[in-house]
Amino acid sequence: MAWNLADLFTSVQEYESSKGDLAQLLAERADEKRSSESIEFLEELSTRFELLEAYIALSLAHDRSNTYYSNEEQSLLLLNTKIKNIKKQLVRNSDKLSGSDKNIVYAFFVSRLKRVFAHQADEKTESMISDMERINGENWTSLRKIELQKLRSTDDQSLCVIQARQLESEDAVRQNSLLEEIKMCRKAEEVSCRALNAIKAENNMVSKARGHSSAMDMVLHNEGIPFCFISASLASMGKVSKNILSGIAKKQSRIGTDSFKWYNINYISHNQKTLPLSFENAIEVIKKAFHRFHPEAGKMVERSVSHNLINYEKVETKRSGAFCTNVTAKKSTYLMLTYSENLRSYISLAHELGHGFHYSLMNKHGYLANAAPTTLKESVAHLFEILACQELCIQYPEHCQQIYEMQLTSLASTWIDVQSRYLFEKEVFERCSDHYFTPEELTQLMLSKQKEIIGDYENEDAYNPTTWISKPHFYYSEKPYYNFPYMIGRLLSYYLYGRIKDDANFTNELISMLETSGMCLFSESLNKIGINETAPDWSRSENEIVSVINQFSSSINKSF
Repeated sequence: MAWNLADLFTSVQEYESSKGDLAQLLAERADEKRSSESIEFLEELSTRFELLEAYIALSLAHDRSNTYYSNEEQSLLLLNTKIKNIKKQLVRNSDKLSGSDKNIVYAFFVSRLKRVFAHQADEKTESMISDMERINGENWTSLRKIELQKLRSTDDQSLCVIQARQLESEDAVRQNSLLEEIKMCRKAEEVSCRALNAIKAENNMVSKARGHSSAMDMVLHNEGIPFCFISASLASMGKVSKNILSGIAKKQSRIGTDSFKWYNINYISHNQKTLPLSFENAIEVIKKAFHRFHPEAGKMVERSVSHNLINYEKVETKRSGAFCTNVTAKKSTYLMLTYSENLRSYISLAHELGHGFHYSLMNKHGYLANAAPTTLKESVAHLFEILACQELCIQYPEHCQQIYEMQLTSLASTWIDVQSRYLFEKEVFERCSDHYFTPEELTQLMLSKQKEIIGDYENEDAYNPTTWISKPHFYYSEKPYYNFPYMIGRLLSYYLYGRIKDDANFTNELISMLETSGMCLFSESLNKIGINETAPDWSRSENEIVSVINQFSSSINKSF
């Protein structure tokens, strides 16, 4: 079912009128003294822009072939650049800001802006950076997207359709699908290579122009995450890697293969048709899981359904993947996925609704207080995946084995695929300032990182070295290192789950933290729930992860 976007704008004409009003407001007041001293003005601009951006993004997601929405997406980038410049003016005039001493939200927003722009270059350099980001990174991202769309139109089947066949029951079909995916990706390797080199080089230039030692330093600084937290998290992931690979080996043995195969990472070997997972039934089970966590979460799920905020039906023109878009002014989060009656779609639905609940908590404090760090947002979404799986086991205990397998699959995807992407991106950043990567070098680098995690196998279907082409996360010009939030988020989610199980009072403590997470640095939010960001103790997470793997292995042993 498609969204009812009339809640945002009743027509394209109303959207265009609102966009014109915002452009005029920027033109009339951008040079006024008070526009650089008023947080209220920035909040008004940002809230109005969020409505415009959401309307176009959601419309385009439902119909990616619509050229009007595609053109408008590009048009909005110019407005967004002007609003960014006002944010920079705010930082330069922070000692004169009005309202900052009257409202805790304003006070934090100013401190966050100061943190982000703490290394801000002089005004002329910043202007050059804005132009470079708009002309270089964003254009490369757009060009790559256009080229991939051409590829989709000239091939009989799109990449996402080919990838979906890696979930089929026949081994030969899954293997051929992986080989087809690699073949198709190679057709787009040249433009992807140019885009990746340009975007990463730009990220490095911007970070160094602002006085950061690296792009990673810039990202961690802006989100308030110490590097030692990442290092400790990677060390913890290393501790349980052996257990996860052992679980994957157990699954592969069950389906009759001794060698690791990349296309089996996301494959569920059980017959999922035995689970009653219609959309309506899935929503009921997820609602129970959310309500068991907290009644307010259950009500959020009910509202998402009753207000038609979930676009879940299969439509040819829809974009692939799943996402949620928050609209603060409407206190609504719009969700999109293409729902199939299987565990993967069920998990995806719970994940996006988890984002929705987190946003619903932050929305209580308005637009300026809903920008929680990405790593924390992904942790919350992963937590609700776990809770939804547990509820499914409660409702259908006879299907626990395949539910455990789904959880193992999610862990394996994070530990193998996402972690290898992070390691790949890290090395690209470290070398791209004085080195231009060829497509062959990028492919070999990705292959080496996958081998670093899962070991060295002779069979070519043990790896997918073209994931640097197929994964869009590498090409978000404004989001360097967009892979690690999913990686660290998975680890943190199991910590949160363990605390919920062990401490009846922790849920309220967690909700209180999440409500203000858009007004806190990541480290400050962690401190509120007892995590030392400089030396996190991940033993609880490790124990919960090992428990999932043991449950799966035990259920497999019993079935033999």
